[in-house]
Amino acid sequence: MAKKEKKPAKKVKKEKQPVSPKQKMIRLIIIIVAALVLIGGTVILAKFILWPRYKEYRKKHETEIIEKEKIKKKEMGEVIKLEEITVNTFGSNGYRYVVAGLAIETSDPKISEEIILREPQIRDGLIHYFRSKTAQQISKLSFHDSARIDIDRIVNDLLTTGEIDSIYIIKLLIQ
Repeated sequence: MAKKEKKPAKKVKKEKQPVSPKQKMIRLIIIIVAALVLIGGTVILAKFILWPRYKEYRKKHETEIIEKEKIKKKEMGEVIKLEEITVNTFGSNGYRYVVAGLAIETSDPKISEEIILREPQIRDGLIHYFRSKTAQQISKLSFHDSARIDIDRIVNDLLTTGEIDSIYIIKLLIQ
């Protein structure tokens, strides 16, 4: 038997017919309707499904944060008062000085022990900090908050067993 060889089919080129203005208008309308359906679907999805879930999540998250803060506020850790620090302010040529009394709060007994052991190092860091400030800087109202942040960092950098909970400036005298 002889095998029949298939001849490749001749490709017939179709000529593109010009698109009439009516067809162009129909295509444009279909594209616009599809876009509106997508936008409408997105709005409905966001408004009725995603937004309520987000509000629920946010409310739950805020409630958890508030509860943690209440617990944190109720539980006061051990407060360690440091000996007062008296130093000359920067650029005063010995005519201006500051007296600072500080207390450190921590809820971890290990950190309390380390603070007591490292008190000379902590005092040295605080003396350096207050000596680097001018009397004008210290007398500003914004100094209290920035000083707490800076002192917190100074103390935490010295500790190896953890971090302190809070720092309190219990006395600040500028003369």
